Amino acid sequence: MENEPVETIKYKGLDIKVFQDDNYDSPNDWGDNDCFLVHYHRDFQVERNDIITKSNLVDWYNGEKIDQEKKYHIFLVKAYIHSGVALALEDSGRTFPDERWDTSHSGCVLVSKEEAKTKKKAFERASGLIDIWNDNLSGNVYGYMIDEINEGCWGYYGDYQTSGLITDAKNAINFVLVEETKKHIKRVKAQIKNNVALDKRKAFSVC
Repeated sequence: MENEPVETIKYKGLDIKVFQDDNYDSPNDWGDNDCFLVHYHRDFQVERNDIITKSNLVDWYNGEKIDQEKKYHIFLVKAYIHSGVALALEDSGRTFPDERWDTSHSGCVLVSKEEAKTKKKAFERASGLIDIWNDNLSGNVYGYMIDEINEGCWGYYGDYQTSGLITDAKNAINFVLVEETKKHIKRVKAQIKNNVALDKRKAFSVC
């Protein structure tokens, strides 16, 4: 990857290089029908017409009952659209600057009632999804590479220090070191058995 890492972390002699991920998927591409966003602003469109349409949402917003309420908890979403897009659940308590002029109410989050039995649990799921969408919309997505062992992973949403990225990278190194140690021990045993001279034996290395 040509970009410079945002941080390089030394671990057991190897470099964990953290990069901003510039090729991540939209959460809408994950195909999750249990918790998802729909939005219909001209500057931010997310559709799930197989489950709910714009006209369905308009009817719900105007106080009419819609069939989707039988299977889903529905939460109104507000969007601050001004040199970018930032989202919040209407009932989250979050406020945006110039809400009267730059905030729209053109979307919602649906959470399956089978997935979340209570409104409270559903609200927590919806809030988590909004956090993911905000990370997506702001480019707050990361990945790592460990060049020495040709290992990497991408698509970590949120602060890379707390998203699990560093833990996963360290676990990858630990796994490789264990496997390479096993191979090295097996090789040494074979060399001893075959009376290979010490100066001919290869030193332990994962690189």
